Amino acid sequence: GMSAVVDTFQLVGVHLDHREIIADELWTSLNKRVRKDLKFQQEFGELDTTEQIHWADRIVNETLRMLRLMATRSGRYGPSVLVEIGWHIFILDTRPYAEFCQAIAGEFIHHHPGGDGEVTVADMIDAFDANGLGPADLELWIGATVCGTGTCGGGGGGGDGGGD
Repeated sequence: GMSAVVDTFQLVGVHLDHREIIADELWTSLNKRVRKDLKFQQEFGELDTTEQIHWADRIVNETLRMLRLMATRSGRYGPSVLVEIGWHIFILDTRPYAEFCQAIAGEFIHHHPGGDGEVTVADMIDAFDANGLGPADLELWIGATVCGTGTCGGGGGGGDGGGD
């Protein structure tokens, strides 16, 4: 009956298209840890638990999309402020993060706190589409700043930065 509509409200219009590429256990762990993050709580802490789980799912999903884009090595990319939460949470779980990077990129996808220069939201959305990884979850990108402006950033491993 009508109750089914209410039960599924939180996924209407949002397709978690990367849900199946990591184990359920890891997804659940990332979601829980994202929800404890200070920036996440500043943004979504007033919402009820169901809605927080929903937003955390979307952040995890976009984190995986961004990492898959970085794995293509087709440019310099960075997260939005919200997607960065997911990347920080994932990278701190070093073993599954390293395994995931190896599987999708053949190497560790490094995080550069200084950023990799200017990356715009439009650049990211275009790059997702150009690499067959769209459509992105625009609410997590549009209206958010991309961290290429000096707060964070990322890129491939060996050889893409100068040595000492």
